[in-house]
Amino acid sequence: MAPELVAQPDFGSLMCRTWEDYVLLVPNEILHHFGLAFYGALAPIVADPTSSIILAPLCAVRTHIRTLDAAGLCTLAEQLHVTGLGRAIIDTLYRDETSAVVQACILLISQLAIKMPAPHFHELVRACAPKEPPVWPTVCTCMIKKGQDMALTRYRKLVALGLASMLKGSSSSSISADGSMAPHPDASLLTCIPRIIGLWTEVLGEVVEDDSGNSTVYKREPSPDRPLDAMQDDFIHMDQCVGEATWQESMSPGAERLEAFRTQDPAFTVPIRAFLADTLNKVLQANPANTPQGLELHQQLQQMDPLVLDMLQRDLNQPAANTQNPA
Repeated sequence: MAPELVAQPDFGSLMCRTWEDYVLLVPNEILHHFGLAFYGALAPIVADPTSSIILAPLCAVRTHIRTLDAAGLCTLAEQLHVTGLGRAIIDTLYRDETSAVVQACILLISQLAIKMPAPHFHELVRACAPKEPPVWPTVCTCMIKKGQDMALTRYRKLVALGLASMLKGSSSSSISADGSMAPHPDASLLTCIPRIIGLWTEVLGEVVEDDSGNSTVYKREPSPDRPLDAMQDDFIHMDQCVGEATWQESMSPGAERLEAFRTQDPAFTVPIRAFLADTLNKVLQANPANTPQGLELHQQLQQMDPLVLDMLQRDLNQPAANTQNPA
């Protein structure tokens, strides 16, 4: 019944919320039994720029991503491609606007990049994105340009982690069957590294977290240019309707599931400085200067402002905040 009802504006949001409730309980089972039908029904909704319920499908997919294991995420990648939902998400990202819908797509893609095993994420994006303009420079530019306007710091942290995860998949050249050096299909990601580092430095200047990557234990003064910084996250679609404060204060089983759900989210569990430092080390090691991709990478770094690189180095070396003295 869900695929038929989700296409109706009067029931679409409710069915997506019901889907979120079920994926919290049995994420892999519902994916295998009902994923193709349900996500096939969501594809035309996400592809329609005039849809009034487009946020609900995007939130439903994001919730499912966060609950699936590695095998389930690989299956999800196949379903997103087969149903056309993946193409619809990429097309929405490419829209010439900065809206809540586009930002929801950015968060979804970031979570896929972080959680989905390599090389499934990169294969999914290449399969779903249009051939023109070039895939990775366009995807990265859209994520950076539109992700900078997000109100919540933890959302911008997710975007930074997502871009870092994309870079980890852009390995150096490989040996082809005839013994020649074959360029990696995602090597164009390396041309985006100056813009990616620019976003990293902005996010690193804002994030205050402990050794485990959790920043919720610290109090932050309201920011006049980002008045929504004091709000909580809305990862689950229900939070957008009732507000997380009301949802968390309730003693229902749903509140306990939400709290357990948050512990699986990279925004609360991944220390950004260690993650970004590890990413840079792996990218540099995988792309030595004597390879075409390594030469491109080093040229991009040499063209950057030394002050920006110095700032990045200082931010990455900054120790985690002391939980005994919140910032």
